Amino acid sequence: MRKAICLLFGVFVLLAGGVSCSEKHLRNSVLYVHPQWNNFNPPKGVCSYLYVVNKGESRQINTNAAYYSVSLDPGIYRLLGYNTDTEGIAVANLDDFFQAKVTVKPLTDSKPDAKLISAINNAFRFSVESIRITEKEDTHVSPQVFSLAKTLTLKFETLSGDKYKKIYGTLRGVYYSVYLSTGLLGDKDVEWGIPFEVTLLEDGSGNISLNILGIHNPNYGNDYQNILDLVVEDENGEHYSLQVDLDEVISDMLNDNGGDIPTEIPVQIPIVLQTIDNALTVEVKPWERGKGNGNIN
Repeated sequence: MRKAICLLFGVFVLLAGGVSCSEKHLRNSVLYVHPQWNNFNPPKGVCSYLYVVNKGESRQINTNAAYYSVSLDPGIYRLLGYNTDTEGIAVANLDDFFQAKVTVKPLTDSKPDAKLISAINNAFRFSVESIRITEKEDTHVSPQVFSLAKTLTLKFETLSGDKYKKIYGTLRGVYYSVYLSTGLLGDKDVEWGIPFEVTLLEDGSGNISLNILGIHNPNYGNDYQNILDLVVEDENGEHYSLQVDLDEVISDMLNDNGGDIPTEIPVQIPIVLQTIDNALTVEVKPWERGKGNGNIN
């Protein structure tokens, strides 16, 4: 049985992966935590922090990863949780409920000043801002679980019978941190990017779905310019470089969805490549809603 221990502000919580077992609580007030994993596969490991708002003590308890309980003294607490069975992210500022955040780690094989990050998968958070524990009474909380990843799909199409094989690119303006308690995006650096590679099909089409925390709103180029850097490879191994202006389509997409990429349904940006007068041109079409749902497991 694998165990992870989190210690903060005198609150000691022991989490263990596996099947839940019967527990003997040494305190008479018990907090039962039932995160709502309904839309996701329950993780193999979870780390939770309980923050004491007023005076109180804590106890240690063995639990499973998905649902757990802990004996506590009466008082008011805050709860923060995230899964640990994912890669490519780091957690910081865990001594402060409101400042705790997840940060996507930079790619290790890129230059230090390249500001490149990888896609994220299987990353979740949950929180409860106020939990009142009363003496000799059990308390149940069922925090909603949120996926940290949101899917943005770039949908490529080539016309004019052009024989292109691959597309290499970097999408800039992506966020690299998010606050665990609120899910608010946590940085202002628009230079961070996520690299990708697309192998085109025989009909010249190809899609790439990027799982990211979010993307900065360029405000139609008034706040910054979101330029998609592309290198297109043809069947002869020749490479063609392009810069694609995404200011309008990203601004429209974010403004139409309350300022963020929706998690309920995937979104996609169609990009059409075409050779005209021996020059490779590009057209960005309005954003579209994809099929299925936007939940990332």
